[in-house]
Amino acid sequence: QNKTKQNSLQSKMTDVTKPTTSTFSWSGKKDFFMAQAQVAVILAIAHMGNTYPQTYPRNDNHDPRMFWIMNGCLAVGAVLTLQREESRSG
Repeated sequence: QNKTKQNSLQSKMTDVTKPTTSTFSWSGKKDFFMAQAQVAVILAIAHMGNTYPQTYPRNDNHDPRMFWIMNGCLAVGAVLTLQREESRSG
């Protein structure tokens, strides 16, 4: 009976470590090319967003002193609100 428990435990462990087939489940060329078309659409949208004319000037920091003051305030706020919780597992 001990062997049976051990075998069932091993089968459960191997089931967990097996990669799922849903990650890359192309059943043929049609699915593969459909996935490529979806990626092409995403890249086209990204390209349009990257080359779209700007409506306001970017990367134009008019007051570097205020920029660093605000970054310092954000850093202080981040440090003051840090929390550490002990894990239950030890």
